[in-house]
Amino acid sequence: MKLKIYIALILPIILCFCTDSINESNYRTFELSDTLTIKYHQILYNEQEDISIKFESLVGDSRCPIDAICVWEGDAEVKFSLKKNDTLFDFSLHTSKNYFNTDTLIIGYRIELIDVYPYPQSNVNYNLEEYSTKVIISKPKD
Repeated sequence: MKLKIYIALILPIILCFCTDSINESNYRTFELSDTLTIKYHQILYNEQEDISIKFESLVGDSRCPIDAICVWEGDAEVKFSLKKNDTLFDFSLHTSKNYFNTDTLIIGYRIELIDVYPYPQSNVNYNLEEYSTKVIISKPKD
């Protein structure tokens, strides 16, 4: 009986410590106008502006593999979320400048998708955890 009570008291404490370490590994700070690398499900935070951005999901990746010859470049679509003052804004950006939006303006912040990694290769499947994006978040001058 004492063992059950002990486990019931200790287990939540252990789980809290595990959860905090997982969140910290996916959390980084950033400065406006820097070129940022955001890993899948990672959150980047700017304390001065009180904004954060998260790489939510890879919606699709039809880019031409680097070891193939294609008629067009293809496109990767990435879903992000931008959070400011507890308000969440979901949006998607693309890598193909010719056909889709590679940038957007949300509440005065310009977010531009530079690239998505890894670049596709024929006959290679990547796990979502292997993906990262390069973005620039800036605040255009009035």
